[in-house]
Amino acid sequence: MARVEPITILNVQGVLVEKEVLREQFKCDLACCKGICCVEGELGAPVQSAEIDDIERNIENILRYLPEKNVSVIQKKGFYEAYKGDLYLQTVAGKECVFALKNAQGIVTCGIEAAFYEGQSDFLKPISCHLFPIRVKKKFGMDCLVYEYIPECNEARTVGQRIGLPVYAFIKPALIRKYGEAWYHDFEEVCHQFSEQ
Repeated sequence: MARVEPITILNVQGVLVEKEVLREQFKCDLACCKGICCVEGELGAPVQSAEIDDIERNIENILRYLPEKNVSVIQKKGFYEAYKGDLYLQTVAGKECVFALKNAQGIVTCGIEAAFYEGQSDFLKPISCHLFPIRVKKKFGMDCLVYEYIPECNEARTVGQRIGLPVYAFIKPALIRKYGEAWYHDFEEVCHQFSEQ
């Protein structure tokens, strides 16, 4: 008898979803991690060309929220870079995002988001940041949602498990922003069916 391999990727209205996205539980604990996801990594956050235009449109107001060293990098290098055909936000000395700022508690937050919430920008932040720890990859020419494990988020996983919050529910606003309410409704149905198996 042929062995049947378990399904590891689901298709929800043309968006592929790896099962880890349904299984993992997650809730950011900024007091613990200090916003390390905006600091660690080989490259800055992935960004789309349309988002480059959104940031460009608001850049003068966003710059007012940033530390001088970050503004200097943007003035010298720009706020994004291309790598192997994809676009990424620029970093400061290969570490924190060029739009990162640190508050009095040592927590790294986002200058783009700060400008938005104070009514100084009409752009919230790149969708890749909004979706984290879910990343959008390409498989078979379709978007594929992938859970990105980083050890710095261990506390977020612990908190998520303690309160029973699935990662997809934690990032619900970002998923709706990316794919719409109707898609999220169908996606949630798939999640509930999966949890009952």
